[in-house]
Amino acid sequence: MGLIGSPGYTYDENIESWGKAAPGWIHRTITDIAIDRQDNVYVYIRDEPWVMVFDSNGNLLRTWGDGYFKTPHGITTGIDGSVFCIDTVDQTIRKFTPEGELLMTLGESGRASGFLSGKLFHHPTDVAIDPRNGDILV
Repeated sequence: MGLIGSPGYTYDENIESWGKAAPGWIHRTITDIAIDRQDNVYVYIRDEPWVMVFDSNGNLLRTWGDGYFKTPHGITTGIDGSVFCIDTVDQTIRKFTPEGELLMTLGESGRASGFLSGKLFHHPTDVAIDPRNGDILV
């Protein structure tokens, strides 16, 4: 147990016990988390069910992502509520609805560009979304 967070947003709680997943599920390798405007928590893991979505109290709302990922790395929520999932080995960035419906794929699955070639992608790890215009920064 310890104090987690920054001033004004601190929590004195054991985070290992946070989140009520289905019986038998464990939090395997968590690669990243993202929080949307409704305070839902998106947990991106390197195994099925890939994306686990919890409410702010840790109740499991839904899971999704089956068939899309090889090596999850980063996850980000967009200004429109969409969810961006970065797969570093698959060489893709996928945009989903909060419910897990695929909206867009950037990059070519399984095909890496040359190192520093300026082409899409060579092991992408994360994105940021510009809140002014929705631009995707890789």
